[in-house]
Amino acid sequence: SELRATPIEDCASAADELAAVWSPARRDQVTAAFAGAGHRLADDALARVLPKLDAYARAWSGMRVEACETHRVGQQSDRMFDLRTACLDRRRAGFGTLLDAFESADGWTLLTPKGNYSAQFEHTVVVTEGEPLILTAA
Repeated sequence: SELRATPIEDCASAADELAAVWSPARRDQVTAAFAGAGHRLADDALARVLPKLDAYARAWSGMRVEACETHRVGQQSDRMFDLRTACLDRRRAGFGTLLDAFESADGWTLLTPKGNYSAQFEHTVVVTEGEPLILTAA
């Protein structure tokens, strides 16, 4: 089936698509979950995690606006725009799933048995003739 992203007239509003997943209210819910997890390192984990979540949200929003703008001025094809938008939609869904896990944070969610911070995330990989490329690497 053919991918077809919904056209956005005002590209700045494209960043608003993330608000359903990451908003001040959701940030507060994650904060409350960590505080209520009852683990002695929950505050430290939260102090490390929140800035990364905020940075991811800013980066996602920037990529979404950039995809819209380059498409709108004709610097990328409809097909490339659809692929980029679909990729960003998958990343947004994955981010939401991670936040769901953090909202139900308990000692296991926060830390591994060895005491390391725990979070699971996946990468989008493109297999090319030469080598696989990780599209979601930082």
